[in-house]
Formats: sequence, structure tokens, C-alpha cells
Amino acid sequence: MSGNERPLNSLIAKLIVKAGFVQDGVGAAGNTDAAPPAADTVDWGLLVAIVLVAVNLRPAIVSIGPVLPAIQREFGASHATASFLTAIPDLLMGLLALPTPWLARRFGRNPVLLVSLLLLCASTVVRAFASNTAGLLLATVGVGAGIAVAGALFGGLIKARFPDRVALLMGIYATGLSLGSTIAAALTGVAADHAGGGWRVGVGMWGVFGLLAIVGWRMVVRSDRNAGDELPTAGAIAVRFPFAWGRRG
Repeated sequence: MSGNERPLNSLIAKLIVKAGFVQDGVGAAGNTDAAPPAADTVDWGLLVAIVLVAVNLRPAIVSIGPVLPAIQREFGASHATASFLTAIPDLLMGLLALPTPWLARRFGRNPVLLVSLLLLCASTVVRAFASNTAGLLLATVGVGAGIAVAGALFGGLIKARFPDRVALLMGIYATGLSLGSTIAAALTGVAADHAGGGWRVGVGMWGVFGLLAIVGWRMVVRSDRNAGDELPTAGAIAVRFPFAWGRRG
């Protein structure tokens, strides 16, 4: 078969499937060899990974709100200083969206993603042991950096791996973010009131739960291996548009 005939036959096969004459993956006479490739098959492992990571990208920020008065009392922090605990992550999410694609091209998407998630988990736990305001703010910088880089990488990952389902998958990703925020807002105050460590337990426990995001990272790596040559090397394309989800590049 010539090179010109191949795309034409593939197009005809897809039109037949979409018209409902045969099922995707099965030919008209039940011959699976005659069917077009299952290009629209969802990678469920990667989908679960996206949800796991998304759920764990907001608790480290949201958990500060319910215990902020207790933190201010312990450190004698002013309202202006306390506001940095929530402002720093938001600021870094904007600033680090720009260098994240370069980091992924330079070191590879998956290593950078792993480091960002580990930084998020470690900084969340370390912040719970802060002995002064400076340590608290420094740990918050680590939290913000981890969230910023991981969030940018996963946005690009969705665009690269699900180009025909960007809106749906970004909706699922956003739902995961909202779910993580809701859980953190609901449970942080309860944990702080009923645990011996007070606000430190309420804030630090999300670093431990953040290990689920590492499980999600592992699932991303496994998905990449299964995809084989279909993936761009070093995550170059996966993060080409870290914060633009609309028009395909």
C-alpha cells in the first residue's frame, strides 16, 4: 500500500466507526485486525494519577486559613506577615509557570515532577515544625514552588496526552483541586482542635497525605512506558503550554 493510500484508508475507517456501522476496535465481520487503532482509548491509569496529584495540590495552601489565628498567637505575627502564608504560593504559581517548561526540557518531565512533589510534601511537614516566623515563611516558599511546578507540568501533560479531551480532563483536574481544597478546609480545624499538637498537626498532616501524589507520579511514569514512542522526549511537548488550555498548538 502506498503512502498516499494509508491516510485515506484510515480516514474512511474512522468515518465508518463514527457512523456506527461497526464498533471501535471490531471490524464488520468481527475481525479485529480490520479495525482502526483505538486512538480515543482513555489511559485510566494516567487519569487516576491526575486526580491523585490534583487533590494534593491545594491542602497545603488551604489548611493555613483555619489555623491562622493560632499561628499568629504563637509567633506574635502581624496580619501583614500572616498574609504572606497564603500570598507566597499564589505568587510563585505565577512566577514559576514560565521557567517550568525549560526545567522539563533540561532535566525531563518526570524527574522534575517528582522533585516538585517531594518538595511539596517535605516543605509541608517542615512548616509544621517551624520555630519562628522566618522558618514558617521559608517552608511556605517550598510549598509554593512545589505546587507551582507540579501544577504547570500536569496542565501540559493533560494537553499532550488527551488532545481531543482537553476540556473534559481539565474539568476533572479542576474538580480534583476543588476536592482537595474542600477536604483540607473541613478537616484541618478538626484535627487542630482534637490533636495534641494543635495547628502543627492540622498543617503538617497534609504533607503525609501528599505521599499519594507520589503514587500518582509513579502511575505517570508507568503510563509513559506503556505509551512508548508516542510520547515526546524529555517532556518537551508536554509542557510547551503550561498555562494555556484552549487552542491546540
